[in-house]
Amino acid sequence: MAVQILNQYPLTDVVLVQIETVEQNPVTYTFDTSDEIGTEEILSEGEELTLKIKKKIIANRAAEDTSLGYDLTLKDNVFCPEILQIMQGGTIENEDDGSFKRYLAPEVGKTFSKKSFRTIIYSAVVGPGGDTGQFAKTIFPNCKGKSVPLNFKDGEYYSNEYVINSRPNTGQSPYEVEIVNELPSGYEATKVLLSSGSVAGAIAGNEEITGLTIGDIYKVTVDPSVTATIKYTLADGTLTTVEADKAALTGTKITGLTNGTTYKVEKVESSI
Repeated sequence: MAVQILNQYPLTDVVLVQIETVEQNPVTYTFDTSDEIGTEEILSEGEELTLKIKKKIIANRAAEDTSLGYDLTLKDNVFCPEILQIMQGGTIENEDDGSFKRYLAPEVGKTFSKKSFRTIIYSAVVGPGGDTGQFAKTIFPNCKGKSVPLNFKDGEYYSNEYVINSRPNTGQSPYEVEIVNELPSGYEATKVLLSSGSVAGAIAGNEEITGLTIGDIYKVTVDPSVTATIKYTLADGTLTTVEADKAALTGTKITGLTNGTTYKVEKVESSI
């Protein structure tokens, strides 16, 4: 009996979401404030075909359900008129200098057309040592948005919820997932990346890596799959390329790092 090796990818976080319009001159909108995305498969339920004779079931055939696509629910915490316009239509007015002036939702009582788009979601692939630098890119085709309710509450930031209907054409896959090695060009990462093989407990953050141990010395490989620059910790958590200057941390983090860059963090074993 053949043994099948599974491809297993632990995924975490909504790293970013893209809305890519489907038109002659497509436009891609990228945002990273969404922290949760729900999906619900929409089915056309088949009816069972039953043969009864004098209240006795003679035969029964169960019909298969047919998938029509998915409904996506995205939570967002900022007001973005461009995304509102894609989701529900309406008009954006700008000042003479091009800055935003106001957004007018679609008029009541009138029909209006919405743009079709693809929804693209990036999630981080995680290994034993943290983020691997890879991402799962999931694409839902043939999407259209629904009306967006606005939510306001004292003491809390504005938030809203986008509901997207993805209805693929006949013969089209309802979604596709691809493992990629980088985010779209032009996206400004908001945290560093941890390479597989990094010490347990290390956590990637905004220009820093936390979760380390006071009194330990660490070797840090910058871009291990590219230039593989080797650095070492100093006491204050910054890095040096001079191995002789390495020192034990007085805190629990490494600082002064570059978001979007991959780091492999390894403990330097002391020699006695």
